[in-house]
Parts: sequence; structure tokens; C-alpha cells
Amino acid sequence: MLCPMRLTTLFLMGCLLAEAPMPESSPGPDIMTAPEIEQTVEVQPLPDSVRNRVQTELSNYLGIPTDQINIARYSHETWFDGCLGLGGPAELCLAALTEGWQVEAIAPTGESYFYRTDLTGNQVRRSTLDNNLPPSLEARILQTVHTDVTEAEGREPALSITQAQTRVWDGCYGLPSETGDCPEIAIMGWRAIVTDGDYHWIYHTDNLGNTILLNEAASTNTVIPNLITGPMSGLSEADTTFQSVSTGGGADKAREVVVLDIDGKLSYSQQENQIPEIDS
Repeated sequence: MLCPMRLTTLFLMGCLLAEAPMPESSPGPDIMTAPEIEQTVEVQPLPDSVRNRVQTELSNYLGIPTDQINIARYSHETWFDGCLGLGGPAELCLAALTEGWQVEAIAPTGESYFYRTDLTGNQVRRSTLDNNLPPSLEARILQTVHTDVTEAEGREPALSITQAQTRVWDGCYGLPSETGDCPEIAIMGWRAIVTDGDYHWIYHTDNLGNTILLNEAASTNTVIPNLITGPMSGLSEADTTFQSVSTGGGADKAREVVVLDIDGKLSYSQQENQIPEIDS
């Protein structure tokens, strides 16, 4: 049996709880909203320990002196596991975010090799991926396209980057200039193809993603283009802003080669039907 004092205490506590304002519940995360990415990426110097380790690794791989290895592009990255995102199928990787770097090393032949490292260069792995677009830059490109499509069409696109290649741009990023003049400077960057399955956007960027520009003339709703790594058909790469090879489906395997000049005009196009491949 509860005594009167006990009942009075419980009554007073109940009144205090009833009068106390309830805390406002915070809204849960919107899973349809693109992740927030900082507006400007600050240039961070590559640590000497990382630079030296990458040069040493490629030097040993190619059997040449380290002073013949040049470091080109690099970016600060956060890898999703302890294997720097390059673990093999039978390899156990620590499931922990690992800060580090992606570094492009250039051999005397001009061939590029991409390496992933931790922050200090104690762990270094050479990438054998076909697409070495830095993950931080990929995220910024996808966010840009996501925002543009959402604002223009009011829909949530399912986007992916199908191809990317390194580029050295002029001051106009390889795109037509309103004045016709472009600063004669060298800007290290990338060209990437983004698609939602129906439309394909071509973007020109700097190395960090502070500048991301749409190549409207090259963007298309036809089959997904394949980027060409060098000039073709006697055309100088300096005179072209976009080159692609698009292969359609069907038995005839129609193949279209397209080259756009620096004004975005079609300067070369060739269509041909390839002999269909027959499985043996």
C-alpha cells in the first residue's frame, strides 16, 4: 500500500512531466537527396613520401631509374576499404575508410600508370582498372548532372559514368569560345561520359572537379559512345573537341565514327556495317 507522501510525490512528478515541452523530432535523412559535396576543392600538395614511393614502385616495375618517372595528376581520396579499393576476389580487406591519394605516374614512353596509396605512402597499389577517374571527381560530376536533370526535368535520374579519359585542356577546356580566343595554358583534367540509360552527357573537367563543363555538341540520346584516345583520319587532336565511336546493336553491327571540331561542328563522320561475329 502506497503512503500519502508517496502518492503526492508521484502526482507532482506526473504534473512536471506533463507540463514539460516535448523535444521536436528531427527529420530523418532524405535518401533521394544527392550527397552534399563541398563547393570548392582546395589543392593539397602531394607528400614527398607518397611521391617518392610511387616513383620507386613504377621504377621497379619498369626497370628504369626513378628520375625518369614523372608525377602528373594526383588527388586526395577516401578509399572504402583497407585494400584501397583494389583488393582481389580472394583477398580479405579491412572494412574501414582509408584516407589516401590517387597518383598518376608517367613513364618515359608517355604511358600513364595510376597508383592508390594511403596518406603517407606506406601502402601503395598499382591500379589495373580500365577507368581511373578519381572517386572524388566522379562524385562531383554525378552530383552536377543529378542537379541539372532534377531541376530541368523534375525527376531523379539513375546515373553512371561509363567512360573517362585524361585530358590536357586549353583555357577553354576544349570547348567553343564565345570570343574565339582561348588562353594558351595547360589544364590537367578529364573527359567523362555520363548516362541515365537513355541520354549521354559528355563533361569536361579539371583534375579536382572545381570546373565541370557540359559538351553540349557531343552529348546525345543515341547509343553510348566510346571515347577515342587519339586523333584519327589525319585530323589533329588539337583541332577537335570530341571523337567517338558508337556501335549499335543488331546483326549488322552498325559502327559510326564522329569527330567534332572546336566549334562543335561535325568535321568527320563515317558509317560502316561490320561483318557480324559468329560464335564458333
